[in-house]
Amino acid sequence: MKTIHFYILFFISTTLLSQKYSDTLGNASLKREDSTTSKIIRLNINSNRSDFSPVVFNNQLLFVSGRNESNTITYIDKNGESEITDLFSSLRIDSIRFKNVKSFDATINTKYYEGPFCLNKKGNIIYFTATDKKTSLLKIYKSAYINNTWSKPEILSFCLPQYSYCHPSLSPNEELIVFASNINSEKNKMDLFISEYNDGIWSPAIAMSSKINDEANQIFPFINSKNILYYSSDKKTGKGGLDIYYTNLNSDTSSIKTFPFPINSSADDFGVWIDTTSETGYFSSNRNARYKDDIYYFSKRIPEFKNWKKINTKNTFCYNFYEERSLESKDTLDMVFEWDFGDGKKGRGLKIKHCFEKPGEYLIQLNTVNKVSGEVFVNETSSTLLIEKPDQLVIDCQDSINENQSLIIKTDNCYLKGYKLNEMYWSFGDGKYNSGPLVKHFYQTPGTYKIEVGLLAKNIDSDKIEKFKIEKNIIVTKKK
Repeated sequence: MKTIHFYILFFISTTLLSQKYSDTLGNASLKREDSTTSKIIRLNINSNRSDFSPVVFNNQLLFVSGRNESNTITYIDKNGESEITDLFSSLRIDSIRFKNVKSFDATINTKYYEGPFCLNKKGNIIYFTATDKKTSLLKIYKSAYINNTWSKPEILSFCLPQYSYCHPSLSPNEELIVFASNINSEKNKMDLFISEYNDGIWSPAIAMSSKINDEANQIFPFINSKNILYYSSDKKTGKGGLDIYYTNLNSDTSSIKTFPFPINSSADDFGVWIDTTSETGYFSSNRNARYKDDIYYFSKRIPEFKNWKKINTKNTFCYNFYEERSLESKDTLDMVFEWDFGDGKKGRGLKIKHCFEKPGEYLIQLNTVNKVSGEVFVNETSSTLLIEKPDQLVIDCQDSINENQSLIIKTDNCYLKGYKLNEMYWSFGDGKYNSGPLVKHFYQTPGTYKIEVGLLAKNIDSDKIEKFKIEKNIIVTKKK
Protein backbone atom coordinates (compact mmCIF):
# COMPACT_ATOMS: atom_id res chain seq x y z
CA MET A 1 0.00 0.00 0.00
CA LYS A 2 1.46 3.30 -1.05
CA THR A 3 1.36 6.41 1.09
CA ILE A 4 -0.97 9.26 0.26
CA HIS A 5 0.35 12.67 1.33
CA PHE A 6 -2.35 15.18 2.32
CA TYR A 7 -1.37 18.85 2.45
CA ILE A 8 -3.90 20.89 4.44
CA LEU A 9 -4.75 24.19 2.76
CA PHE A 10 -7.14 25.38 5.40
CA PHE A 11 -8.74 23.48 8.19
CA ILE A 12 -10.51 25.88 10.51
CA SER A 13 -9.30 25.15 14.01
CA THR A 14 -7.82 27.89 16.17
CA THR A 15 -7.10 26.00 19.37
CA LEU A 16 -7.58 22.32 20.05
CA LEU A 17 -10.42 20.22 18.77
CA SER A 18 -13.73 19.64 20.10
CA GLN A 19 -15.74 18.41 22.99
CA LYS A 20 -19.48 18.78 22.87
CA TYR A 21 -21.20 20.80 25.53
CA SER A 22 -23.23 18.55 27.81
CA ASP A 23 -26.45 20.58 27.79
CA THR A 24 -28.51 20.21 24.61
CA LEU A 25 -31.86 21.46 23.46
CA GLY A 26 -33.53 18.33 24.76
CA ASN A 27 -32.48 18.60 28.40
CA ALA A 28 -31.53 22.24 29.00
CA SER A 29 -33.87 24.54 30.87
CA LEU A 30 -34.79 28.04 29.72
CA LYS A 31 -33.66 30.56 32.31
CA ARG A 32 -35.32 33.86 33.07
CA GLU A 33 -33.66 36.91 31.58
CA ASP A 34 -32.99 40.10 33.48
CA SER A 35 -32.04 43.72 32.88
CA THR A 36 -29.34 43.67 35.57
CA THR A 37 -25.90 42.07 35.52
CA SER A 38 -25.56 41.61 39.30
CA LYS A 39 -27.52 40.22 42.20
CA ILE A 40 -27.47 41.69 45.71
CA ILE A 41 -28.39 40.18 49.09
CA ARG A 42 -28.86 41.98 52.41
CA LEU A 43 -26.71 40.28 55.07
CA ASN A 44 -28.09 38.66 58.21
CA ILE A 45 -25.68 40.52 60.49
CA ASN A 46 -27.33 43.89 59.90
CA SER A 47 -28.83 45.48 63.01
CA ASN A 48 -31.51 48.12 63.57
CA ARG A 49 -28.67 50.67 63.64
CA SER A 50 -26.24 51.75 60.93
CA ASP A 51 -23.96 49.00 59.58
CA PHE A 52 -21.50 49.93 56.84
CA SER A 53 -17.97 49.87 55.34
CA PRO A 54 -17.35 46.08 55.29
CA VAL A 55 -13.83 44.66 54.99
CA VAL A 56 -13.03 40.96 54.50
CA PHE A 57 -9.88 39.71 56.22
CA ASN A 58 -9.07 35.99 56.41
CA ASN A 59 -12.37 34.39 57.42
CA GLN A 60 -13.77 37.47 59.12
CA LEU A 61 -16.04 40.27 58.00
CA LEU A 62 -15.07 43.48 59.76
CA PHE A 63 -17.40 46.48 59.62
CA VAL A 64 -18.56 49.68 61.27
CA SER A 65 -21.79 49.66 63.28
CA GLY A 66 -23.87 51.90 65.51
CA ARG A 67 -25.27 48.96 67.47
CA ASN A 68 -24.93 49.11 71.25
CA GLU A 69 -21.68 47.60 72.39
CA SER A 70 -23.00 46.90 75.89
CA ASN A 71 -26.40 46.03 77.31
CA THR A 72 -25.77 48.27 80.32
CA ILE A 73 -24.00 51.32 78.86
CA THR A 74 -25.38 53.57 76.14
CA TYR A 75 -23.13 56.39 74.96
CA ILE A 76 -24.76 59.64 73.86
CA ASP A 77 -22.92 62.33 71.90
CA LYS A 78 -23.19 66.07 72.46
CA ASN A 79 -26.13 66.29 70.05
CA GLY A 80 -28.09 63.71 72.00
CA GLU A 81 -27.56 61.01 69.38
CA SER A 82 -27.07 57.58 70.92
CA GLU A 83 -25.75 55.91 67.77
CA ILE A 84 -22.00 56.13 68.20
CA THR A 85 -20.23 53.84 65.76
CA ASP A 86 -17.55 51.29 66.60
CA LEU A 87 -15.72 48.51 64.76
CA PHE A 88 -17.10 44.96 64.85
CA SER A 89 -16.15 41.58 63.46
CA SER A 90 -18.09 38.48 62.48
CA LEU A 91 -17.12 34.93 61.49
CA ARG A 92 -17.90 34.24 57.85
CA ILE A 93 -19.69 30.92 57.21
CA ASP A 94 -20.05 31.58 53.49
CA SER A 95 -20.54 34.59 51.23
CA ILE A 96 -23.84 35.67 52.78
CA ARG A 97 -23.99 33.98 56.22
CA PHE A 98 -22.14 35.18 59.31
CA LYS A 99 -22.17 34.53 63.05
CA ASN A 100 -20.58 35.59 66.34
CA VAL A 101 -20.71 39.36 65.87
CA LYS A 102 -18.47 40.97 68.46
CA SER A 103 -16.74 44.24 69.24
CA PHE A 104 -13.37 44.52 67.53
CA ASP A 105 -11.20 45.58 70.48
CA ALA A 106 -11.55 47.80 73.54
CA THR A 107 -8.36 49.67 72.69
CA ILE A 108 -9.79 50.72 69.33
CA ASN A 109 -13.44 51.14 70.29
CA THR A 110 -14.04 54.02 72.70
CA LYS A 111 -16.97 56.16 73.77
CA TYR A 112 -16.18 58.38 70.76
CA TYR A 113 -16.81 57.69 67.08
CA GLU A 114 -14.73 55.05 65.29
CA GLY A 115 -15.39 54.52 61.62
CA PRO A 116 -14.15 53.27 58.24
CA PHE A 117 -10.76 51.55 58.36
CA CYS A 118 -8.27 49.30 56.58
CA LEU A 119 -5.73 46.64 57.56
CA ASN A 120 -2.32 45.82 56.18
CA LYS A 121 -1.82 42.41 54.52
CA LYS A 122 -0.55 40.77 57.70
CA GLY A 123 -3.48 42.11 59.69
CA ASN A 124 -1.23 43.48 62.42
CA ILE A 125 -1.67 47.18 61.60
CA ILE A 126 -4.99 48.96 61.42
CA TYR A 127 -5.67 52.46 60.11
CA PHE A 128 -9.07 53.77 61.15
CA THR A 129 -11.21 56.88 61.28
CA ALA A 130 -11.99 58.33 64.72
CA THR A 131 -12.92 61.59 66.42
CA ASP A 132 -10.03 63.71 67.64
CA LYS A 133 -10.87 64.48 71.26
CA LYS A 134 -9.07 67.86 71.04
CA THR A 135 -10.73 69.24 67.90
CA SER A 136 -13.83 67.05 67.49
CA LEU A 137 -12.76 66.63 63.86
CA LEU A 138 -12.17 63.29 62.19
CA LYS A 139 -8.63 62.01 61.99
CA ILE A 140 -6.92 58.82 60.79
CA TYR A 141 -5.32 56.73 63.52
CA LYS A 142 -2.87 53.85 63.46
CA SER A 143 -2.61 50.93 65.89
CA ALA A 144 -0.29 47.90 65.78
CA TYR A 145 -0.98 44.41 67.12
CA ILE A 146 2.01 43.56 69.33
CA ASN A 147 2.20 40.72 71.86
CA ASN A 148 -1.51 39.90 71.40
CA THR A 149 -2.50 43.49 72.18
CA TRP A 150 -3.44 46.48 70.04
CA SER A 151 -1.22 49.46 70.78
CA LYS A 152 -2.50 52.88 71.78
CA PRO A 153 -3.81 54.57 68.60
CA GLU A 154 -1.80 57.47 67.20
CA ILE A 155 -2.86 60.11 64.68
CA LEU A 156 -1.00 59.86 61.36
CA SER A 157 1.54 62.61 60.82
CA PHE A 158 -0.09 64.18 57.76
CA CYS A 159 -3.31 64.97 59.67
CA LEU A 160 -3.39 68.73 60.28
CA PRO A 161 -5.47 69.98 63.25
CA GLN A 162 -7.83 72.21 61.27
CA TYR A 163 -9.08 69.58 58.77
CA SER A 164 -10.93 66.26 58.84
CA TYR A 165 -9.34 63.06 57.52
CA CYS A 166 -11.25 59.80 57.12
CA HIS A 167 -11.83 56.54 55.23
CA PRO A 168 -8.24 55.26 54.79
CA SER A 169 -7.29 52.57 52.25
CA LEU A 170 -3.84 51.09 51.59
CA SER A 171 -2.42 50.43 48.13
CA PRO A 172 -1.44 46.80 47.30
CA ASN A 173 2.24 47.49 48.04
CA GLU A 174 1.26 49.36 51.25
CA GLU A 175 3.43 52.32 50.24
CA LEU A 176 0.47 54.65 49.63
CA ILE A 177 -2.60 55.43 51.65
CA VAL A 178 -5.67 57.02 50.06
CA PHE A 179 -8.23 58.88 52.18
CA ALA A 180 -10.94 61.55 52.10
CA SER A 181 -10.40 65.02 53.51
CA ASN A 182 -11.71 68.59 53.43
CA ILE A 183 -8.22 70.06 53.10
CA ASN A 184 -9.56 72.19 50.22
CA SER A 185 -12.05 73.66 52.67
CA GLU A 186 -12.78 76.66 50.48
CA LYS A 187 -14.60 74.27 48.12
CA ASN A 188 -16.75 73.10 51.03
CA LYS A 189 -16.49 69.47 50.05
CA MET A 190 -14.50 66.27 50.53
CA ASP A 191 -11.88 65.08 48.05
CA LEU A 192 -9.50 62.14 47.84
CA PHE A 193 -5.85 62.53 48.82
CA ILE A 194 -2.80 60.29 48.99
CA SER A 195 0.23 60.05 51.27
CA GLU A 196 3.39 58.07 50.58
CA TYR A 197 5.28 56.04 53.17
CA ASN A 198 9.03 56.67 53.04
CA ASP A 199 11.63 55.79 55.68
CA GLY A 200 8.97 55.25 58.31
CA ILE A 201 7.21 58.58 57.68
CA TRP A 202 3.97 59.40 55.87
CA SER A 203 4.38 62.32 53.48
CA PRO A 204 2.10 65.39 53.46
CA ALA A 205 -1.26 64.83 51.77
CA ILE A 206 -1.43 65.34 48.00
CA ALA A 207 -4.73 65.71 46.14
CA MET A 208 -5.55 63.05 43.56
CA SER A 209 -6.08 64.07 39.94
CA SER A 210 -8.90 66.35 38.84
CA LYS A 211 -10.25 63.39 36.90
CA ILE A 212 -11.20 61.90 40.29
CA ASN A 213 -11.65 65.08 42.35
CA ASP A 214 -14.31 66.88 40.34
CA GLU A 215 -16.94 69.33 41.59
CA ALA A 216 -18.69 66.64 43.68
CA ASN A 217 -17.73 65.00 46.99
CA GLN A 218 -15.44 61.97 46.81
CA ILE A 219 -15.39 59.72 49.88
CA PHE A 220 -15.06 56.08 51.04
CA PRO A 221 -12.06 55.03 48.88
CA PHE A 222 -11.01 51.39 48.60
CA ILE A 223 -8.09 49.99 46.57
CA ASN A 224 -8.17 46.28 45.72
CA SER A 225 -5.21 43.99 45.01
CA LYS A 226 -5.24 44.92 41.30
CA ASN A 227 -4.74 48.61 42.16
CA ILE A 228 -8.26 49.57 41.14
CA LEU A 229 -9.62 52.49 43.13
CA TYR A 230 -13.29 52.37 44.15
CA TYR A 231 -14.95 55.32 45.82
CA SER A 232 -18.31 56.99 46.31
CA SER A 233 -19.38 60.35 44.94
CA ASP A 234 -22.54 62.43 44.78
CA LYS A 235 -22.05 63.47 41.16
CA LYS A 236 -25.08 65.08 39.53
CA THR A 237 -24.81 62.55 36.71
CA GLY A 238 -25.28 59.62 39.12
CA LYS A 239 -28.40 57.71 40.02
CA GLY A 240 -28.94 59.81 43.17
CA GLY A 241 -27.24 60.22 46.53
CA LEU A 242 -23.85 58.56 46.69
CA ASP A 243 -22.90 56.20 43.87
CA ILE A 244 -19.89 53.89 43.59
CA TYR A 245 -17.29 54.68 40.92
CA TYR A 246 -13.96 53.08 40.00
CA THR A 247 -10.82 53.62 37.95
CA ASN A 248 -7.59 51.71 37.30
CA LEU A 249 -4.67 53.44 39.04
CA ASN A 250 -2.18 51.53 36.87
CA SER A 251 -3.09 53.67 33.86
CA ASP A 252 -3.11 57.46 33.59
CA THR A 253 -5.63 57.18 30.76
CA SER A 254 -8.10 54.94 32.59
CA SER A 255 -11.56 56.49 32.60
CA ILE A 256 -13.93 56.82 35.56
CA LYS A 257 -16.57 54.11 35.45
CA THR A 258 -19.63 53.45 37.54
CA PHE A 259 -21.51 50.38 38.67
CA PRO A 260 -24.92 49.80 37.12
CA PHE A 261 -28.15 49.11 38.99
CA PRO A 262 -28.77 47.30 41.31
CA ILE A 263 -25.43 48.09 43.02
CA ASN A 264 -25.92 51.82 42.48
CA SER A 265 -29.39 53.07 43.33
CA SER A 266 -31.23 56.33 43.95
CA ALA A 267 -30.13 56.08 47.61
CA ASP A 268 -26.61 56.32 49.10
CA ASP A 269 -24.32 53.47 48.01
CA PHE A 270 -20.83 53.48 49.53
CA GLY A 271 -18.18 51.68 51.57
CA VAL A 272 -17.41 48.95 49.04
CA TRP A 273 -15.02 45.99 49.36
CA ILE A 274 -14.33 43.89 46.27
CA ASP A 275 -12.40 40.62 45.93
CA THR A 276 -9.52 39.88 43.56
CA THR A 277 -11.86 38.80 40.74
CA SER A 278 -13.62 42.21 40.82
CA GLU A 279 -16.88 40.29 40.42
CA THR A 280 -18.05 39.75 44.01
CA GLY A 281 -17.91 41.82 47.17
CA TYR A 282 -19.79 43.83 49.78
CA PHE A 283 -21.05 47.39 49.99
CA SER A 284 -23.25 49.64 52.14
CA SER A 285 -26.53 51.29 51.24
CA ASN A 286 -29.51 53.00 52.85
CA ARG A 287 -31.84 52.00 49.98
CA ASN A 288 -34.35 50.22 52.21
CA ALA A 289 -36.55 52.69 54.06
CA ARG A 290 -37.18 50.14 56.84
CA TYR A 291 -33.53 50.22 57.87
CA LYS A 292 -30.61 52.60 58.21
CA ASP A 293 -27.29 51.90 56.49
CA ASP A 294 -27.00 48.19 55.78
CA ILE A 295 -24.36 45.86 54.34
CA TYR A 296 -25.12 43.97 51.13
CA TYR A 297 -23.37 41.18 49.28
CA PHE A 298 -23.16 41.44 45.51
CA SER A 299 -22.15 39.02 42.80
CA LYS A 300 -22.03 39.56 39.08
CA ARG A 301 -24.58 37.43 37.27
CA ILE A 302 -23.16 38.47 33.93
CA PRO A 303 -19.43 39.25 33.77
CA GLU A 304 -17.96 41.74 31.32
CA PHE A 305 -16.61 39.70 28.40
CA LYS A 306 -15.73 42.39 25.88
CA ASN A 307 -12.01 41.47 26.01
CA TRP A 308 -12.49 37.70 25.98
CA LYS A 309 -10.92 35.55 23.26
CA LYS A 310 -12.87 35.40 20.03
CA ILE A 311 -12.96 32.40 17.66
CA ASN A 312 -14.12 32.91 14.07
CA THR A 313 -15.41 29.58 12.83
CA LYS A 314 -15.42 28.61 9.16
CA ASN A 315 -16.83 25.40 7.75
CA THR A 316 -14.34 24.83 4.93
CA PHE A 317 -12.28 21.64 4.84
CA CYS A 318 -9.91 21.76 1.86
CA TYR A 319 -6.93 19.54 1.09
CA ASN A 320 -4.29 19.04 -1.61
CA PHE A 321 -3.96 15.41 -2.69
CA TYR A 322 -1.12 13.76 -4.53
CA GLU A 323 0.44 10.29 -4.65
CA GLU A 324 4.20 10.48 -4.33
CA ARG A 325 5.19 7.92 -6.90
CA SER A 326 2.57 8.95 -9.41
CA LEU A 327 4.09 12.43 -9.66
CA GLU A 328 7.02 10.81 -11.43
CA SER A 329 4.64 9.75 -14.18
CA LYS A 330 2.49 11.65 -16.60
CA ASP A 331 -0.95 10.97 -17.93
CA THR A 332 -0.81 8.98 -21.20
CA LEU A 333 -2.97 9.64 -24.19
CA ASP A 334 -5.38 6.94 -23.16
CA MET A 335 -5.05 6.85 -19.36
CA VAL A 336 -5.57 9.46 -16.63
CA PHE A 337 -5.36 9.57 -12.83
CA GLU A 338 -8.76 9.92 -11.17
CA TRP A 339 -9.43 10.61 -7.49
CA ASP A 340 -12.55 9.32 -5.76
CA PHE A 341 -12.98 11.37 -2.56
CA GLY A 342 -15.57 9.18 -0.90
CA ASP A 343 -18.18 11.95 -0.74
CA GLY A 344 -19.75 11.27 -4.11
CA LYS A 345 -17.34 13.52 -5.97
CA LYS A 346 -14.37 12.75 -8.22
CA GLY A 347 -11.51 14.71 -9.77
CA ARG A 348 -8.75 14.05 -12.32
CA GLY A 349 -5.09 15.04 -12.22
CA LEU A 350 -1.75 14.09 -10.72
CA LYS A 351 -2.22 16.71 -7.98
CA ILE A 352 -5.59 18.03 -7.03
CA LYS A 353 -7.34 20.15 -4.44
CA HIS A 354 -10.69 19.11 -3.00
CA CYS A 355 -12.98 20.70 -0.41
CA PHE A 356 -15.30 18.60 1.73
CA GLU A 357 -18.61 20.02 2.86
CA LYS A 358 -18.43 18.69 6.41
CA PRO A 359 -16.31 16.61 8.82
CA GLY A 360 -16.51 12.83 8.52
CA GLU A 361 -14.61 9.69 7.54
CA TYR A 362 -13.87 9.43 3.82
CA LEU A 363 -12.31 6.59 1.74
CA ILE A 364 -9.91 8.25 -0.70
CA GLN A 365 -9.07 6.20 -3.81
CA LEU A 366 -6.64 6.94 -6.64
CA ASN A 367 -7.30 5.02 -9.86
CA THR A 368 -5.87 4.93 -13.35
CA VAL A 369 -8.83 5.04 -15.73
CA ASN A 370 -9.38 4.90 -19.46
CA LYS A 371 -10.14 8.37 -20.77
CA VAL A 372 -12.62 7.12 -23.32
CA SER A 373 -14.48 4.33 -21.55
CA GLY A 374 -13.98 5.49 -17.95
CA GLU A 375 -13.02 1.94 -17.03
CA VAL A 376 -10.67 1.55 -14.06
CA PHE A 377 -7.42 0.19 -15.32
CA VAL A 378 -5.38 0.12 -12.07
CA ASN A 379 -6.30 0.91 -8.47
CA GLU A 380 -3.17 2.84 -7.58
CA THR A 381 -3.82 3.30 -3.85
CA SER A 382 -6.49 4.01 -1.24
CA SER A 383 -6.57 5.41 2.27
CA THR A 384 -9.04 6.65 4.85
CA LEU A 385 -9.18 10.36 5.69
CA LEU A 386 -10.77 11.33 9.02
CA ILE A 387 -11.88 14.96 9.27
CA GLU A 388 -12.81 15.74 12.85
CA LYS A 389 -15.22 18.43 13.87
CA PRO A 390 -13.30 21.68 14.29
CA ASP A 391 -13.25 24.05 17.22
CA GLN A 392 -16.30 26.17 16.76
CA LEU A 393 -18.21 28.61 18.91
CA VAL A 394 -21.47 29.45 17.20
CA ILE A 395 -24.80 31.03 18.10
CA ASP A 396 -27.54 28.90 16.62
CA CYS A 397 -30.61 31.01 15.87
CA GLN A 398 -32.42 32.84 13.09
CA ASP A 399 -30.70 35.79 11.41
CA SER A 400 -33.87 37.89 11.48
CA ILE A 401 -37.08 37.92 13.46
CA ASN A 402 -40.19 40.02 13.98
CA GLU A 403 -40.56 42.25 17.03
CA ASN A 404 -42.06 40.44 20.07
CA GLN A 405 -41.52 37.09 18.38
CA SER A 406 -40.02 34.33 20.54
CA LEU A 407 -36.38 33.73 19.62
CA ILE A 408 -34.88 30.43 20.81
CA ILE A 409 -31.09 30.52 20.85
CA LYS A 410 -28.95 27.39 21.20
CA THR A 411 -25.28 26.61 21.57
CA ASP A 412 -25.46 22.86 20.91
CA ASN A 413 -22.82 23.02 18.21
CA CYS A 414 -20.14 24.68 20.31
CA TYR A 415 -16.95 22.61 20.48
CA LEU A 416 -13.50 23.08 21.96
CA LYS A 417 -11.24 20.07 22.02
CA GLY A 418 -9.49 19.69 25.36
CA TYR A 419 -11.96 21.97 27.12
CA LYS A 420 -15.06 21.59 29.21
CA LEU A 421 -17.51 24.43 28.69
CA ASN A 422 -18.78 25.40 32.13
CA GLU A 423 -20.79 28.63 31.93
CA MET A 424 -22.47 30.74 29.25
CA TYR A 425 -23.54 34.37 29.70
CA TRP A 426 -25.73 36.28 27.24
CA SER A 427 -26.06 39.95 26.35
CA PHE A 428 -28.80 40.55 23.79
CA GLY A 429 -27.81 44.11 22.88
CA ASP A 430 -31.04 45.63 24.18
CA GLY A 431 -30.15 45.89 27.88
CA LYS A 432 -31.29 42.35 28.74
CA TYR A 433 -29.11 39.48 29.97
CA ASN A 434 -29.34 35.76 30.66
CA SER A 435 -27.20 32.68 31.25
CA GLY A 436 -27.17 29.03 30.24
CA PRO A 437 -26.71 27.00 27.02
CA LEU A 438 -30.30 27.54 25.84
CA VAL A 439 -32.15 30.85 26.16
CA LYS A 440 -35.27 32.56 24.85
CA HIS A 441 -35.60 36.25 24.10
CA PHE A 442 -38.12 38.77 22.78
CA TYR A 443 -37.00 41.95 21.04
CA GLN A 444 -39.59 44.68 21.51
CA THR A 445 -38.24 47.28 19.07
CA PRO A 446 -37.16 46.87 15.42
CA GLY A 447 -33.48 47.37 14.67
CA THR A 448 -30.15 45.54 14.39
CA TYR A 449 -28.84 44.03 17.63
CA LYS A 450 -25.55 42.35 18.48
CA ILE A 451 -25.94 39.18 20.53
CA GLU A 452 -22.85 38.43 22.62
CA VAL A 453 -22.12 35.20 24.50
CA GLY A 454 -19.31 34.87 27.02
CA LEU A 455 -18.13 31.32 27.74
CA LEU A 456 -16.03 30.04 30.63
CA ALA A 457 -14.13 26.93 29.51
CA LYS A 458 -11.95 24.71 31.69
CA ASN A 459 -8.74 23.51 30.07
CA ILE A 460 -8.70 19.80 30.90
CA ASP A 461 -4.89 19.58 30.89
CA SER A 462 -4.11 22.65 32.98
CA ASP A 463 -7.37 23.03 34.96
CA LYS A 464 -7.28 26.73 34.04
CA ILE A 465 -10.50 28.57 33.29
CA GLU A 466 -10.26 30.39 29.96
CA LYS A 467 -12.67 32.95 28.54
CA PHE A 468 -14.14 32.99 25.05
CA LYS A 469 -16.70 35.15 23.28
CA ILE A 470 -19.17 34.71 20.40
CA GLU A 471 -21.00 37.47 18.54
CA LYS A 472 -23.86 37.51 16.08
CA ASN A 473 -25.98 40.30 14.62
CA ILE A 474 -29.72 39.82 14.37
CA ILE A 475 -32.20 41.98 12.49
CA VAL A 476 -35.53 42.66 14.19
CA THR A 477 -38.26 43.79 11.84
CA LYS A 478 -41.61 45.43 12.49
CA LYS A 479 -44.44 42.96 12.53
CA LYS A 480 -46.71 43.45 9.52
